[in-house]
Amino acid sequence: MVGGGSVGGGGGGTNTFGAGVVGGAVGAAMAAVVGATVGAAVDVMIRDDTGTTVDMGCEVNQGEDIAWADYAGLTTLQTANRRILRDAMLEAGFAPLGSEWWHFSYGDQIWAAYYEKDYAIYGIYE
Repeated sequence: MVGGGSVGGGGGGTNTFGAGVVGGAVGAAMAAVVGATVGAAVDVMIRDDTGTTVDMGCEVNQGEDIAWADYAGLTTLQTANRRILRDAMLEAGFAPLGSEWWHFSYGDQIWAAYYEKDYAIYGIYE
């Protein structure tokens, strides 16, 4: 698998998920075209057989350190749930955003940087 470099680090310590490219050229490019505005980003969670959202440690859009994909203070179950989601999304070709366990991109600058593409499908990657 390609990718996994983290520019900017997370609130949770070491980047065990290899998820997060949020600084440098990518950070600057993100300001030009945000993935969500062009349909290149999704927020995803997992539901069990009963339709209940599984425990990921925090809610979607909770803007605190615990939102980082690699947050160190999670339970074993929460870490496993985040890894299941991440692995499924990587298998489908999406790129993770380290600062939000629920956010995945396809075709935007985050995706291009994570997979070491020469360009993003949507917007400009410098």
